[in-house]
Amino acid sequence: MKAFSAYFDCKVIIEDFGLFNTITYAQLCEALGHNYYHFREYEKVIYFLKEYLIHPYKKESDLINVNNTIGLAYKSLNELDSAEIYFLEALARAKKEESKVWIGNISGNYADIVEVKGDLDRAEELRERDYTYSIESGNYRSAANLMWREAQKNLEAGNGELALSKMNQSFDLYAMDENPYIPYNLYEIRSKLNYNNGNYKAAARDGFLADRVRDSVNREQQHIFLQRMEFQTLSNSKKSKINELREQQYHRQRQIYIVTGSGLLLLAFMIIILFQQRSKQKKINEVQQVKQNLYREQINTSKEQINGLVKSLRIRNTHIQELTNRMDQVSHTSHEADDEVIQELRDNKILTEEDWVLFKRLFERIYPGFFDEILTLNDQLTKAEIRLAALIKLDLSSLEMSQTLGISKESVRKTNFRLRKKLDINTPNELRNKISTL
Repeated sequence: MKAFSAYFDCKVIIEDFGLFNTITYAQLCEALGHNYYHFREYEKVIYFLKEYLIHPYKKESDLINVNNTIGLAYKSLNELDSAEIYFLEALARAKKEESKVWIGNISGNYADIVEVKGDLDRAEELRERDYTYSIESGNYRSAANLMWREAQKNLEAGNGELALSKMNQSFDLYAMDENPYIPYNLYEIRSKLNYNNGNYKAAARDGFLADRVRDSVNREQQHIFLQRMEFQTLSNSKKSKINELREQQYHRQRQIYIVTGSGLLLLAFMIIILFQQRSKQKKINEVQQVKQNLYREQINTSKEQINGLVKSLRIRNTHIQELTNRMDQVSHTSHEADDEVIQELRDNKILTEEDWVLFKRLFERIYPGFFDEILTLNDQLTKAEIRLAALIKLDLSSLEMSQTLGISKESVRKTNFRLRKKLDINTPNELRNKISTL
């Protein structure tokens, strides 16, 4: 009963979490099918064992037993055509594996169906095979069961001598079996034979033995019935409680209080949850990696753009320097030539406001917060000093900075000096080191 309770709890967990395509569910179906057969719940036997047959995690080594048990369940429900299908499937698998134990066992089960359908010769052939293979494999109890049934048939047909022979064979075979139990049917047969032969005392003794064994069987059946009722009550109670919990948790995140089942089932469940968490974390890491790659691409693009802007400014300022030199050279020419050079100089401003806005936007993509941070060191810095600090951050030389800003190296040096003074820094190298940390 405790095992059934654990099986039921396991079934609830699987249903709530949708774990049907797992090896645990396959094992559960196989176990429930065979245990329900013990309680004679044949419809449930058929349901769970058929679930096992179509499951991807079924074991080939179990299929003979599973098909045979489904056949027995259908036979008990008197659905003989369905029983025949599964007995034949089990028999084919047993022959493929050359298992004489199973071939004999299934042949005996199938013989009853063949006999009901009227093929008595075929039924006799199957029972003979069951008997022969049972003896060869040491399954003496199965062979003994066949013999007392044959004895019963001959007794009912009035063939006392053959019934006696079959009965004695049955007693001998039961004596060879490790289980000392002898069915009451055999004692009844011997009691009737003794009575027919006038041995009334022996007949009475065997009748008493038959009654005692029958009573024992009835008590066992009653015990099974009580277990079945107890299980049904427990099952209904659990279903009611679970439905109540599900109703209460309908508008909340699905959380289930898992009743501890077997250690193996709990371990399998934890492994599944861990696998799901790792898969989720893997997806999160992949998304983060994509974001990081995109950020790096944006940074590299911004660096290329700001380098292009600096290069453009340097080229422009070089051009301005060339125009200045031309002014020196054309001082002896006409005023029209002077006006032409002056106008071109005006059209090529050194780091215009538009250039600065573009430069600053690109710079802040690469070094976000730089301008705010440097102003926290001294909020009295001028635009020229802030621009120089930004170029130092880009690791430009004094010549490159002068070309970019369109000023002389001396002007760069003076601006550098004022910046160091406001930041209380002594040397240019210390200034570069300070700015590189911002």
